[in-house]
Amino acid sequence: MGKTADMTMVQKTIIDTLHEEKKLGRKRCTSNRDDRKLEKTVKQSRFKHLEELHKEWNEAGVSASRVTTLRCLKEKGYQATSETETMSEASYLG
Repeated sequence: MGKTADMTMVQKTIIDTLHEEKKLGRKRCTSNRDDRKLEKTVKQSRFKHLEELHKEWNEAGVSASRVTTLRCLKEKGYQATSETETMSEASYLG
C-alpha cells in the first residue's frame, strides 16, 4: 500500500496541523514588492548582465545576495548570465 495508508490517524492529524500552522523551509528575504521591482528593472533593460541587475536592485533598497537575485529571476521565468560567462564564451569563439 501507499505511504499514507501505513500512517495512523494520529500521525496524519499531526502532519496536517504542522502544514497548516507553519510554512516549511527558510523565510524569504525578499518581499513580493521587491520581486516586482526586480521584474520591472528586467523589463526596462532585458540585456543587462546579472551583476548589473543585482547592483540596481541593491540601489533600489533591497539587500539580497547575487545568488538570491539569480533565484528570483529564475522564479519569474527569466535567465541571466554573468559577465564572466559571456567573456569566457567570447574567448572560446574568438
